[in-house]
Amino acid sequence: MFTGVTSINTNHLGYLNATTVILPCNTRSVENYSIRNSRITNLVITYTAGTFAFNGSWNNSSSISYIYVPDTKISAYSGRTVYPIVGKESIIEKDREFSLSIPSAKFGWAADLQWSVEENDYISIVSQEDGVATFRAAGISEDTTDTTVTISYQSNNGNGFFKGTKVLTIKHISTINTIEFKDPEVKRICVANWGGPLCISTKVPGIPGEITYEQAAGVTSIGTAFYNNKIITEFKEFAYFTKVGSLGGSAFEGCTKLKYLDVPPSVASVAFSSIRNNPAMVWIIFRRTTSMVTASGNNALHTVSGYVYVPDDLLDDYLAYKNWGGQYPTKFKALSTFVE
Repeated sequence: MFTGVTSINTNHLGYLNATTVILPCNTRSVENYSIRNSRITNLVITYTAGTFAFNGSWNNSSSISYIYVPDTKISAYSGRTVYPIVGKESIIEKDREFSLSIPSAKFGWAADLQWSVEENDYISIVSQEDGVATFRAAGISEDTTDTTVTISYQSNNGNGFFKGTKVLTIKHISTINTIEFKDPEVKRICVANWGGPLCISTKVPGIPGEITYEQAAGVTSIGTAFYNNKIITEFKEFAYFTKVGSLGGSAFEGCTKLKYLDVPPSVASVAFSSIRNNPAMVWIIFRRTTSMVTASGNNALHTVSGYVYVPDDLLDDYLAYKNWGGQYPTKFKALSTFVE
C-alpha cells in the first residue's frame, strides 16, 4: 500500500478526483504543486516519526478543506488548522462505556480498522465491529492523580499502511468537583437534564449520577424543568448556573413548597410567570450587579411570600421599577441585610 513513499512530488496527486486521500505512514512531506487542481476535500496525514512538511504551493488551486493528523501530533502543526484523526475524549469515569472510531462519513475505509489498548487496570475493550471499538472504564480508584492510557488503531491487513494512537486522560472521581445539593429532588432534575457522564445540551463531560460545577456553568437555559414541581423545597445551588441569561415562562411557577431560590448573576430578565404562585417562598436572591433584573409583567411575584434580596446599590432601581417596587414595595430588601 505504497508504504515506501516518503514524499508527494509535483503532480503526484494533481487533478485527482477523490474526496479523501490517506497518505502512507512513511510519507513525510508534500512538495510544490503536488496536489494542485485536485478535488480532494480531506487529506489524512499518518506520519508520526517527525514533523510533516508542507513545501511551496503544494495545494495550488486544490479544494482541500480538512487536514487530519494523528492526535499525538496536533501541537506540531502550530499556525495551521488541523483536526485529530480520532475525536477528543478527555474525561473517562468508572463504569462508563464509550466508543472511538474514525469519522465514517468522511472516511469510508474506517471499517477496516483494528483497535487495541495497552495493558492497564483502567480501560478494556468490550467489543469492536466495523471499525468502531467500545471500551469500558473500570477499576478507577480514589487516587488524587489522573491516569493516561494509550489506545492504538491500525488497518487490519497488518501492513501498517494506516496506524496511530489515542491518549486518553482518566480523571479519578475525587478530582472532579461535583455540586452538593441540599434538596434531592432538585439534584435529580439537574442530573437528568444537565449532568451525568455527558451533559445532553452542552456536551460537557462529568460523572454518572452527579452534576459538576463545569456542567452547571455551561447551561444557558433551564426551560420548564422545574415547572409545577410540588416536591422541591430549595434551590440555592442555582447560583452556579452562571450562563443562564433569563427565566422563561413557568420556570419555577407553581413550585408550592419552594422556600429558597438563589438566582445567578447572569440572569438579566424574568418572565412574568417564571416565579409566581410560590406561597412557601421565604427568600429569593437576585445576584446580578451590573443592572437590575427586569420583569416582563407586573404580577411576577403573585402569591409569592417572603422577600427578594438585591444588591444594595440597585435597591432604589428595583423600588422605582413599576413591575417590581410599583407592585410589591415591601418585598425588596438590600442584600447586605440578608441573614440565612
